[in-house]
Amino acid sequence: MLHCEAIPLTLFGKEKNMVPSNFKIRQQLMLVLFLGFLLMFMPSHLMAGNGSNAKIPSGGSWWNVTPEVENPSPYYDSILYSEVAPKLREIEKNSNRVKVDVIGQSAGGRNLFLVTLSDPQAMGRLGQYQAIRKTMLKEPEKAQAMIDKFGDFKVPVYINGSIHGGEYPGVDASIRLIETLAYGDSEEVKTILENVILLVNVVQNPDGRVLGTRSNVNGFDINRDFISQTQPETKATVKVFTEWNPMVVLDLHGFVDPMLIEPCTPPHNPNYEYDLYIKWALAQAEAMESELFLQTGFAAQIPYRDRGLGWDDWPMSYTPMYAMYHGAYGHTLETPYRDERGVDAQYAAVWGALKYVAENRQGMIHDQVEIFRRGYLDLLQQPIPPELLPDYPQYEDLMIQEFPAAYVIPADSPFQISPHQPARLIDFLLFNDVQVEQSSQSFRTPYPVASASGQHLDMILAVYQRRMLR
Repeated sequence: MLHCEAIPLTLFGKEKNMVPSNFKIRQQLMLVLFLGFLLMFMPSHLMAGNGSNAKIPSGGSWWNVTPEVENPSPYYDSILYSEVAPKLREIEKNSNRVKVDVIGQSAGGRNLFLVTLSDPQAMGRLGQYQAIRKTMLKEPEKAQAMIDKFGDFKVPVYINGSIHGGEYPGVDASIRLIETLAYGDSEEVKTILENVILLVNVVQNPDGRVLGTRSNVNGFDINRDFISQTQPETKATVKVFTEWNPMVVLDLHGFVDPMLIEPCTPPHNPNYEYDLYIKWALAQAEAMESELFLQTGFAAQIPYRDRGLGWDDWPMSYTPMYAMYHGAYGHTLETPYRDERGVDAQYAAVWGALKYVAENRQGMIHDQVEIFRRGYLDLLQQPIPPELLPDYPQYEDLMIQEFPAAYVIPADSPFQISPHQPARLIDFLLFNDVQVEQSSQSFRTPYPVASASGQHLDMILAVYQRRMLR
């Protein structure tokens, strides 16, 4: 018998015991395949993701920042990175709706700030909200009952501020949004706070903002890193996703004219429950479009509705696409202008999304839970409803897929050249909220298994022991 490790049938919240089972994995078919190749052969120095001599700030008085030479926007008076921390501290001290956390450091050693914002009553029980969200992954029907019982259950919405450093307006729009919700008392503000827990990664790429570059200090485009996750900024974002499973993710970019608001064109990744996603994502995009025009008079384009091809959501290396594996309604927002008008556009579109969520919270959360319920009960994927299909083909034949019952990770030879690479892969899967369990007994696979040397065997024993496994 050979030693191997088994992944049960939980990939981002879809759970079933490994043997025996007919359970299928929806969301992570391609992710696991990519991760396997990437992590088996990725050099260790890339996983470190530092490459900078900058001193990592202490976790103490994070608002005390030593100014450095920065490259602000040449088009408007953009907030400097060194001004962000004092500004956030001021807001936190003066509003009981706001909590600021340092969730990590960039590759260049600069702090990453997560602002959590909701009404004061919700701020006192954030852990309870998170617990219900985690229940959604393993016991979706129980989670739905908990949500119904909770009554005023608030949904997490995540904003990603300028993952590309030179796309300045996203950070400034995020700051303006935080200030409005921290201090405002309009009916719209009250309604949003009654329904939403806002999570704002204020400056997702501090190095790029300081340097005026698309990439971080390592020269890495963070918005291409959500498969391999080599950079510390990516890892910090992933940790927020796995802790909160946000219902909506808005990623603030630039520059496309007229303003681009996803959802995307084909081809769509078949691992998404696209019928549930598009039902809300398209309507939410049109709500953002309406609010954008109302506040600014600017037009918008929605690729799913307005384009044939060319702006797809197939790769999971992008922030919103990766978030969709966690059940989010993900959107990239591309502001049309580099000056203050770009800030206005981002702010207006996000405001439209928040209003839409506040009005449709119950239906949206029901269908997010349904994503996990389908997997848990081994239900079939469903086609996109005909009334939501544009005139061009949506590749329905690629969207409805059969999925393998399980993935098995052998521990060492003859299936592995080295035991260290599967160990790294398992750590990586655990970090991404993939539940990994070891088989407790011998089992026989119904299909032949090929070893690293090409030998085919049909008996494997999963007894791989590691402290990190759960």
